[in-house]
Amino acid sequence: MEKDISIIIVNYNTAEIVRNCINSVLPQTGLNYEIIVADNASSDNSVELLRKFGDKIKLIVNDEDIGFGKACNQAEKYTTGKYLFFLNPDTWMHEPNDLKKIYEFAQANPQCGLITTNIVGIDGVENAKPKYFYPGEKTILETMPPMPGKIAWVLGAVIIIPANIFREINGFDEDFFLYSEDLDICLRIRKAGYEIGHISDVTITHISGVTEINSSKYDWTLRRHKAYILFYQKHYSSASIKKIAQEKIAYARPRAIKHKIFNILLFFRRKYHKERLSYYQAICDVYKDYLPY
Repeated sequence: MEKDISIIIVNYNTAEIVRNCINSVLPQTGLNYEIIVADNASSDNSVELLRKFGDKIKLIVNDEDIGFGKACNQAEKYTTGKYLFFLNPDTWMHEPNDLKKIYEFAQANPQCGLITTNIVGIDGVENAKPKYFYPGEKTILETMPPMPGKIAWVLGAVIIIPANIFREINGFDEDFFLYSEDLDICLRIRKAGYEIGHISDVTITHISGVTEINSSKYDWTLRRHKAYILFYQKHYSSASIKKIAQEKIAYARPRAIKHKIFNILLFFRRKYHKERLSYYQAICDVYKDYLPY
């Protein structure tokens, strides 16, 4: 039997948090939905907790961490919904009619190939507003093609895509292991002729950064900007990438030097300066290979 919405959650070492996420979805009323969870070889007790949901979810247990986009594509093959709702494990829904509102918005706006909601942090402050330009777009030498709608991209923590459109564009690009897959799929959906939609009367809370909680600032920044590079390589010219690299280095290098000096000379806030140094140094290390000299 076809469902109205298939909710897809990719989990990696977020046992208690993903349980809270699922428990926030289960009270949803007014439509037929299913929950598919793909676990990417978690080393905590995620799978044990997920199995306790029984037939309330479809559980996929992977033997290795195959990445976010690939796990989403994998889970999609088990869905029967007209719409696919990709929901991060570190999110939770609030009102029991939120899912129905999402479905009704999608039905009323067939021009939208991808939809998001309001996204707030645990403090209740909106922290992931829709973006109207792609990273580096204001720097690139070429002109972006005319595309439908004003919204360029939205955070991948909360996205809804009609199943037929997801299949039309061949789902997520699996070259993106983590980060920037949301940029890429939003751009490809707009290039396919659809708008990005935003539901203003549904709010979902997103903790953010849970899967990277044990990563250093340097490693986290390195992975994030390498994903940007992949996005640039896919959608921008090599000359534009070099120009972006120049701007990034010009921005990050003096700040790295400043925080390196402060970290040596100052006896207070050393942890802060060390962290900021790691952040800016990672940016320099990513983009130096793309400089035109």
